[in-house]
Amino acid sequence: MARYIFQNINPLDTKPSVGIGIKVPFNGFTGINTTYTTKEAVKSNLLNWFLTNDRERPFNPTFGANLRAQIFEQITAESFNTINDSITQEIGTYFPNILIDDLRVEGSPDHNTIQIYFRYSLSETNIEDDIQITFNNG
Repeated sequence: MARYIFQNINPLDTKPSVGIGIKVPFNGFTGINTTYTTKEAVKSNLLNWFLTNDRERPFNPTFGANLRAQIFEQITAESFNTINDSITQEIGTYFPNILIDDLRVEGSPDHNTIQIYFRYSLSETNIEDDIQITFNNG
């Protein structure tokens, strides 16, 4: 018996010449790069969320992972667990279609460094990607 695996393709991905978002970081020729696929747009949105602190968005003050604020606090092994739990909870709130495949929060308390490895997939698609971010106070 033949088995077929169907995958959903976002309608935005069927028109490769139409921009659907803005790419992070802002390093294009004009300062802004456009995203043309759902995969790029989701990754840019996640990077934006990770790099945003609380109260940086005037009409959405709770948006953001608030990770840069953690650098100026005393970092301990318990801090990594707290950050991990916070990311897991808030990803479900702000990005309900993202499934966390792997999330590791590590670092060096002696150097006030936090390293985040985040592997994710989009539900009901074959889109998978990862993000690696390092925050340090120095």
